[in-house]
Amino acid sequence: MRVLSSPPSVTAEGKLQWGSVLGLLFLLATACAASAEEWYTVERWVGRGPRETWSFHIPSEEWRVSWKTRWGEYGPGPFRVYVYRSGVAHPISVVAVRFGEDSGEGLLHGAGHYHLGIETAQPYEISVQAEGE
Repeated sequence: MRVLSSPPSVTAEGKLQWGSVLGLLFLLATACAASAEEWYTVERWVGRGPRETWSFHIPSEEWRVSWKTRWGEYGPGPFRVYVYRSGVAHPISVVAVRFGEDSGEGLLHGAGHYHLGIETAQPYEISVQAEGE
């Protein structure tokens, strides 16, 4: 069984020719790297304890909130992150409701001005990323 091969190539007829599974993995890795470049960080917060963030502007239709939390000095506790559109009193989305150590991401839609509400006593890292640029 041949495992190592060069990346896939295109024949004279325009057909994709696979050398091995490694060729497929090469294409997948290339596609993932390209999609990773499509996001950029709008804002980032590192802290501990509850807070409301300052307002930030999202210029793209698709954006995401990535978060990571770990146990606080008194052990595990609740961790919640709410998304508010500027000028609206109630949250438009909840991107995290966890207890203890965890991480995740919430995908949102709609350009505009937003802020986050963070409820926790645990340490956290939160970033907001927009599509494009």
